[in-house]
Amino acid sequence: MVGKRFIKAIEDVSFDADENEIVAIMGPSGCGKTTLLKIVAGVEKPTKGEVTYAGRRIDGFRPKVGIVFQTPSLVPWLTALDNIALPLEAQGLPREEGRETAYRYLSLMGLQGFEESYPWELSRGMNQRVALARALAVNPELLLLDEPFSQLDPLTAETLRAELLDLWQVQFASIQSIILVTHVADEAVYMADKIVVLSVRPSRTVALLKVDLPRPRNRWSEDFKRIVDKLYEYM
Repeated sequence: MVGKRFIKAIEDVSFDADENEIVAIMGPSGCGKTTLLKIVAGVEKPTKGEVTYAGRRIDGFRPKVGIVFQTPSLVPWLTALDNIALPLEAQGLPREEGRETAYRYLSLMGLQGFEESYPWELSRGMNQRVALARALAVNPELLLLDEPFSQLDPLTAETLRAELLDLWQVQFASIQSIILVTHVADEAVYMADKIVVLSVRPSRTVALLKVDLPRPRNRWSEDFKRIVDKLYEYM
């Protein structure tokens, strides 16, 4: 059970993110979804309750976490390659080794040829690919996604969702779990194994829905539409 008191943003929220599971968090604007991610990441402390990872309390201990936000948050004076290498070098990796690792992940996201491009030279979708590559390059155990597709055009967003799910399904890297914040019911049902629905601020857990649909998921199936409709009822 987790709570965060900051203009009473979060009252009582409780859920598990199991191994090999994608959890989506939905709720109205201002209900504390981003604050909740920060608590999970260990960068903010809850006013009450606790967060545990693999049986250990996140309090001084932090799991290896990769985070992708709505906007890429790239350093504007660094190239795409250097933006990806930055957290690796901050962790003590030698510069050349960090750049080699960064290049592998940049290539993985389809950005070969743009290594020396600056953020202002790239499209919004390409910058988000750089941000995703940066999050994956630190070899996280837990990947936190704060509406990473919300500011992309529909086609780019759909492509990135599919690519991320492909990486997830082949058990790429060391990612054990993914927590996704989204406002879009269709996106939650398409990506998640479990959906946590929050109330208005101060937020509480309104519902916890399992998405027992095989992947790749068919948005036009009756089962898919039924879960989307159920989400709208709760929202």
